[in-house]
Amino acid sequence: MTLNTNFINNMFENKTYVGLKYCGGCKAQFDRVSAAKEIRDASPESIVFEPVRKERLYDYILVLSACSVQCADQINLQSKHGVCNVFSDESTARAIAEIHKLNAKKDD
Repeated sequence: MTLNTNFINNMFENKTYVGLKYCGGCKAQFDRVSAAKEIRDASPESIVFEPVRKERLYDYILVLSACSVQCADQINLQSKHGVCNVFSDESTARAIAEIHKLNAKKDD
């Protein structure tokens, strides 16, 4: 078993790590880059966003899709609190709410 030092280091920080996974954008009907910016802007400073790395364990993962097909590969994504598919204004609002809930739990 490989020891994930990032995970161990994160246990001692009061930060929430959110991985961002983007689709290829082949059927661009939704601006996933703007959605990611909106989510970042609405999130507390204790939230750290970074591109998903398959070897990394995240608190939460956002899969940002340009359409409702949601074809981005989600195999081997590691998250303690799940994955949120963002492909519309409604799912963007849901992602913001979920991140705020996670952050509140971490503050407890």
